[in-house]
Amino acid sequence: MTIAEKHKKVVKLTERLVKKSQTGVPIIVEGPNDVKSLRRLGFEGEIFCLKNCQIGFYDFIDKFRKEKELIIMTDFDKEGRELSRNLMRELSSMKVNTNISMREQMEGLMKSDIKAIEELAEYIHKVKSTA
Repeated sequence: MTIAEKHKKVVKLTERLVKKSQTGVPIIVEGPNDVKSLRRLGFEGEIFCLKNCQIGFYDFIDKFRKEKELIIMTDFDKEGRELSRNLMRELSSMKVNTNISMREQMEGLMKSDIKAIEELAEYIHKVKSTA
């Protein structure tokens, strides 16, 4: 895959995420800078920040018990992958449809370029300005 093709896929995937968010599907991220990055990209829906919520992990996920679907967008490092798996396991046990496929696709495309969601907005803006 060429760099141009990769950039096009990343932009398209980001646009799909924004559209999903606009339909009311909440997104879970790790930190407040991740929220800021997604907002810069046009995400208007609910974005929940796990690390800055001032409550424990299980209290955090319990508030999503009645959601039909959630998007998990944790970082692409070891901690982010582990957190993603833990969120998916616990939310799935509550019968919440956890969408991590977009995160996995993004990681597959981005792992050599960025490691954190907070870097995504800057990366996308650079890609769009050079296209």
